[in-house]
Amino acid sequence: MNQAVLAVINRTRELGGSIALDGEALALSAPEPLPDTLISELRSFKAEIVSLLRDGCNESGGSLVSPPAPTPPFGASQSGDSDDWQEWFDERAGILEYEGELTRQEAERQAFEATIIHWMNLTPPQNLDDDHCAQCGDPVGRVGNDAVPCLTGGSGHVWLHHGCHSAWMARRRQQATEALNAMGIG
Repeated sequence: MNQAVLAVINRTRELGGSIALDGEALALSAPEPLPDTLISELRSFKAEIVSLLRDGCNESGGSLVSPPAPTPPFGASQSGDSDDWQEWFDERAGILEYEGELTRQEAERQAFEATIIHWMNLTPPQNLDDDHCAQCGDPVGRVGNDAVPCLTGGSGHVWLHHGCHSAWMARRRQQATEALNAMGIG
């Protein structure tokens, strides 16, 4: 796969856009109209983007191209401080408990899962090599056959061999859990 395709996808996401499959068509949504030049590039890479959406993945195991990660309502940096993260967790737990009519225990369990995903979106892995799998470190091989790009939050991606995705996700979830527990959440 060509880096230009990922650049077009990333530019779309940076502008708040999302791309999804609708049969063989691309469904594009954005809060503001996207520049005509970007729309032209998306059209020119349609076949590659459709292939990525059909075969790709992200942190939650869904499609490769997803809406951008939410910005924390409190303006926290990527790591944020423990009070900001506690506020984010408590707000979700409260909504789930009162609006979702869940028990407090179940609301906190689901809020913690949401907080893990939020942490992974706001804390992408650092210093990754585009030519090697982010999990095992071996060369990527043939893109699409041996490895696929997986979005990491923000506008970045990592390359993972098909068999390395589960282990990489488990490691990322463990990092998130440890970081959140260190802040007294969880």
